[in-house]
Amino acid sequence: MRWLPLLALTTWPSLSFAAPVVLDGDLNGDGVPEKVTINSQSEPKASCTVVVGKISYSTEDRWGDGCTGEIIDIDSGDPKKELVLIFSSGTDFATELYLRFDGKTWRVLGEYSGTFSGTREVPGAGFVLHNSWAGFFAKKVKLVLAKEQLKELVPELYAVDVTAKVKSSFPIQVGRSQQEPLAKLKVGSEIRVLAYDPSPKCKATDDHPFEPCDLFLVRSASGLLGWARFDQLQSGADLPWAG
Repeated sequence: MRWLPLLALTTWPSLSFAAPVVLDGDLNGDGVPEKVTINSQSEPKASCTVVVGKISYSTEDRWGDGCTGEIIDIDSGDPKKELVLIFSSGTDFATELYLRFDGKTWRVLGEYSGTFSGTREVPGAGFVLHNSWAGFFAKKVKLVLAKEQLKELVPELYAVDVTAKVKSSFPIQVGRSQQEPLAKLKVGSEIRVLAYDPSPKCKATDDHPFEPCDLFLVRSASGLLGWARFDQLQSGADLPWAG
């Protein structure tokens, strides 16, 4: 999905290509902290280089606005720590590249891009949590570390939990695969959008992060629970869009 929000929820710091970022941490778990230097280059091609001693790793600057980084501990059960490179787009939309260093080489664990809302959570239990803004709610994203790879664990449903007013009557259906109408929502009534199911696939558009056939679990003003397609929800409810 190629959606980039118009409104920034968080302002990332302005990054200077002239000033390197220097971090200290025991990346390889040998008990000796490494000095990590992160350099941003704008020419001849925008890039980011990480250096420990004489060992370096270079990668393309994802957004051309420089990079910074943090040392985190994804799994406190092992002695290693990880470096996350952060590429800002000038808004709260950013890309994070997760790396490990074994004392000789760098290894890419994974990469995630999103419209980050709030602070990354790293509880040390083998995963990373992000609040990734999805237009009118913050989607909780879980990145799980397994076999030296950090990948998103996609649930069946994402929690939404936002209130909206019905501006144009539309139906909610009995089930995700059942087209039978459960209720027709009354104009002016208040609904609660509880959950989001991203599994249906249809043609996407570029002006929002959803496909028309994506399904949302909706609670009516009378307490009935039913499913609505995104295109119905978008046209029929006054959703709290950012921007």
